Amino acid sequence: MLPATKVEQLAQSIDLVVDAVRGAPVDQYHHPTPCSAWTVKDLVNHIAMMLLMTRDAGTRTASDPGLLTASPVPQLIGMTLPNS
Repeated sequence: MLPATKVEQLAQSIDLVVDAVRGAPVDQYHHPTPCSAWTVKDLVNHIAMMLLMTRDAGTRTASDPGLLTASPVPQLIGMTLPNS
């Protein structure tokens, strides 16, 4: 079998992250992660921000600087986040 291309590796990584986020029920967003300084909500927010910034880098579009301090990331606002 041929080694995965960089695009395939990136797609596989994104799939893993999406699966992890989908596996985290919203009612558990206040739970801690293995890094005790971060809750599940913090981690999901960080992942969303990084995916948006990666998208922007790939399309050579300037990222919204507000993404660095947004909590939750604008795309997550429609979700019910406990302890927001």
